[in-house]
Amino acid sequence: MARWTDDEDRRLEELHADGWSLNAIAKEMCRSKDTIGRHADSLGLSFGTERTAEATAVKVLGVRERKAAAAEAELRILELAQKQVLDVLDGNGEWSTLRRGEGGSEYVDHLGFIPARDLREHTNARSGSAAIIDKLSDATVDAAGAKSTLAQMHDILTDLVDNVTAEDIASLEPPEK
Repeated sequence: MARWTDDEDRRLEELHADGWSLNAIAKEMCRSKDTIGRHADSLGLSFGTERTAEATAVKVLGVRERKAAAAEAELRILELAQKQVLDVLDGNGEWSTLRRGEGGSEYVDHLGFIPARDLREHTNARSGSAAIIDKLSDATVDAAGAKSTLAQMHDILTDLVDNVTAEDIASLEPPEK
């Protein structure tokens, strides 16, 4: 095995300061646990359960803060989407929808109403967004779960735009008064 270096001392101190466990450091540095333990002792570093619990608590707090920020951003998007729908329903705005014409050309049309399909898809997306906010706000969901949830939200919103067909547009009629 290669001789232990000063750079490895510095790396061991950095990983220890970041709250890494003895086993994790050994894997990261490609050294045995015994070697890491001996050098940690010589540097005055310990791997007691108190230290590990403290580092874990700091990491959990960081994950919770990121999840809370993501939930807050998602809530802002949801509120903007709701406002857009309410403005059109109250007669204070126009609804933009994508129309597909001949030859696959696409253009945006502005309507004084919300087509039924758009409203249904928009409602489903807002419902999905609300569920995602709940998941992000749940303290028991880990970071991987939050990332998966945000990926699902991306798919829901993308489907809103991608699923409008020429037939859907052709069937649009203003609501009866």
